[in-house]
Amino acid sequence: MADYIFPSIISGIDSVVTDQGYSLIVGNTLNNHDRERQTLLNMLDLKIAGLIIEPTQSALPNSNLDLYRQLQNYHIPTILFHSTYPGFSFPTLLTKDLEAEKELTKYLFKLGHSNILGIFQINDQQGVNRMSGMVQAYQEENIPITKSNIVMYQSNDAFTDIVNKADTILKANPHITAIACYNDELATRIISHLQSQGLQVPHDISVVGFDNYEMAQLITPKLTTVNHPKRQLGEDAGEMIIDMINDKSVTSKFYTPQIIKRDSAILVRSKEN
Repeated sequence: MADYIFPSIISGIDSVVTDQGYSLIVGNTLNNHDRERQTLLNMLDLKIAGLIIEPTQSALPNSNLDLYRQLQNYHIPTILFHSTYPGFSFPTLLTKDLEAEKELTKYLFKLGHSNILGIFQINDQQGVNRMSGMVQAYQEENIPITKSNIVMYQSNDAFTDIVNKADTILKANPHITAIACYNDELATRIISHLQSQGLQVPHDISVVGFDNYEMAQLITPKLTTVNHPKRQLGEDAGEMIIDMINDKSVTSKFYTPQIIKRDSAILVRSKEN
């Protein structure tokens, strides 16, 4: 919660709820179900007015759904963002990750890349959706899916394990000309690793991310990515939870991220088949 895109989201929430006389209490699950359970129990003990939750490891079975059922049964105002759990009626704030990653992959196709390596975190639904978007792009553009390669990892996997898998695929598939990363945090580390191997990004290989993290425009090369609504999502979440506390009806919100074209992805060079 202390880094990446979350400070902007939290700041957006805080700017709204503070103006309405509420204090913001932040709990960090570290994307761990045990910590999620303890955090939820702590919040319930505090008799909070409402909850804004990013589901933990949302693509995996969750042993804490009994607590979510309590939240729903006790009518505690609750909003989920980035993902949701099936069988619940909580309002949600969701980015259209699948559609955005599909368009980002098609943008790479337009640059001449068809041999693409995707690296996606698959214990969160966002990563599963983004991976599906890449696959759908191949299907819709009638490009053989065999030209793609995918590394799947979980949030607790060491970066060395992730990059070793990527290196193995890159060495075995010299025609790969682009890498699509789960998010900008991963993309910046992948670029640094490639550069340490003597490769030039984007001249030897293009790299794209997702989220438009602040560092994305500060690294060299500046990162081509997809914009995440961050502050707007936070403000919307704050307004929605205040409405729910005041017994007003709310509806879920969906955001359509836009591609941010920068310097890390260029027209393909000659090694592409």
